[in-house]
Amino acid sequence: MKGLASLLVVGLASAVQDEDAALACREAGLQVYASNSSLYGQLRMSFSKMYQAWPLVVCEALAPEGDASLTVRELLKFRPPTQDQMQQATGKIQHFVAISRQRNLSFAVRSGGHSNAGLSSTVGLSTLDVRGMSIVEPKFDSMTVTVGAGATAGQAQFSTVTITTNSDTFGAALPVGQKPSVGMAGLTLGGGFGFLTRYAGLLCDRLVSLDAVLPSTGEIVHATADIHNEYHDLFWASCGGGGGNFAVVTEFEFNMVPVCGVGVQGALGAYQCNVVMLHLFVPLDRPGLLSWYQEWSMTMDPRITPNFEVQNKTHGLIAGIFIGSKEMFRKALRLANPTDRHFIPVTVQELFDAATVKTFAQATTDLTGWTPNASTDVLVRSFLDERSYFKYKSLFLVQPLSEDGQAILRDYAVVCGEEEECGTGTNFTVVFEFQAMGGDPSAQLPGGNAAGLFDDGSTFTYKFAPNNFSRIPVESTAFPQRNALHCLMLKANSATEEGGDVAFAQMENVYNMLLQTEQVQNGIQSEGREGQPVVSYVNHIDANLPEAEFAQFYAGVNSLKSASAFWTPSPSLAELSTDFWINKLKQVRCKYNPEGLLYVNPLLAGLAGGPCTNDVVSQCSVRTDGEECAIGGVGTRSCPRGG
Repeated sequence: MKGLASLLVVGLASAVQDEDAALACREAGLQVYASNSSLYGQLRMSFSKMYQAWPLVVCEALAPEGDASLTVRELLKFRPPTQDQMQQATGKIQHFVAISRQRNLSFAVRSGGHSNAGLSSTVGLSTLDVRGMSIVEPKFDSMTVTVGAGATAGQAQFSTVTITTNSDTFGAALPVGQKPSVGMAGLTLGGGFGFLTRYAGLLCDRLVSLDAVLPSTGEIVHATADIHNEYHDLFWASCGGGGGNFAVVTEFEFNMVPVCGVGVQGALGAYQCNVVMLHLFVPLDRPGLLSWYQEWSMTMDPRITPNFEVQNKTHGLIAGIFIGSKEMFRKALRLANPTDRHFIPVTVQELFDAATVKTFAQATTDLTGWTPNASTDVLVRSFLDERSYFKYKSLFLVQPLSEDGQAILRDYAVVCGEEEECGTGTNFTVVFEFQAMGGDPSAQLPGGNAAGLFDDGSTFTYKFAPNNFSRIPVESTAFPQRNALHCLMLKANSATEEGGDVAFAQMENVYNMLLQTEQVQNGIQSEGREGQPVVSYVNHIDANLPEAEFAQFYAGVNSLKSASAFWTPSPSLAELSTDFWINKLKQVRCKYNPEGLLYVNPLLAGLAGGPCTNDVVSQCSVRTDGEECAIGGVGTRSCPRGG
């Protein structure tokens, strides 16, 4: 009887929580989907099926008219909201945050739902869904684009490229990731790399400003990098510090990137924005392949960010987008191919023959992994009907991966599936990918002048300094891994839950083996933290990682100071304390989300754990006159008056 009574009490408490959460959303004017709603089962899910979250309610800030199913929404195609609708939705979010603060109701925010740890939809909390806030508005006078927090990378890219190219003036884009279904909010807040990283930097490096609702006050604020902006510390944390921790972002403004390698008039008179798409399948058993790729991708002209990904048990894919003509690409290949090797696994001719001139929009579409020459409007799809059981792990490499590490990848991080191959009877894949990141930021582009400018007959002059990933001052954003040569990603995927369990275990095994190699030990560890990985992509955070180890996702300065053949550290690096990033993130979190009302990633051990303590807040030397004060030895921000 006691057990039955306990279950009854728990059930009643849960029902009360559900009703409180639903009431808060309704009072704020949000569309509510409770557990008894026909759509709840679809809307509660993260993008990866492995996270079976059961939030109290799902509340949409800007929902379609009526109770439209996900299938109906897909058929409606992409219809960006108006500015008036965006403002109305922002007002509702402000009201919702105010009610939640008053009633102590925590919530999580979801944009694309791709959180690698499944944190965008959480058991026992409300989920604030902002996917409807998907406005994309390029501005030609300022070369910027406004993007709503609910837009996906595909929606933002498709709209930006289409609108700017159809202007008959130029073509512009954003350096988004490779998967169009990923939300722009999480991608930006975690950094954001892809096929334009070496040419245009991270997505967060293009960020001009953001609008956000503060959990601490419920007010809407405008944050920029300007030191005189009251919220520039929030802007700093939003450039690589991870999503869902500091404020509810509603809108971003980015600098667009010119992407027309060659601008031409099409057959029907329409303007075309052409680039060169590299798409080369290479046998994995070619001797020296991965060593060659790691060197070549760092010495190649930074107008291309060539990535390497395993496609099946026998072949890998070298892929990228070159911003220029095919003849310019040929010249770049000749200059970049290493000459001190007796055997080159991939020849210049092979690379050149695998290059095709396409519009930027078509090249972007083809490299997402769908059937070549699919219609470019595929980028605006939600792809919710193609969800699977997937998970990533990653390491930033500040040295080329050794032969020992490469052997681990070849032997264990390959596609598996059938029973005779893997002994499981389930289909799954475990693959690896090298995302190219850095290289020498001071190197001259082939044929460029001292300022790195180009005007060699193509439509546009290239005004970006070489390698716009590494050249960013290391302390200027919350993304500290500016000396990384590559991000090595392990990817596990399956159509079934059983296959997912097998794939995740295999991926974990590969990851742990890599951590034991001498090269990785030397290249990714900081003093005093032996045995703990210190550099990984915050957007690939692992829910199984012990809480105490989360701080290792923010690289200690000692690892950044490590020697690298391709990287010269920022002059100010020596002035930084080892825990510069983690300490500054603590301060930002405690300033804007002190009670954890906006559900904080539980892995943020140094940032979370309930209300902020005085010792965390006081790490910033408070001045009573409101003048600037120092943080971590470098940089300043306005401290609160009188503490």
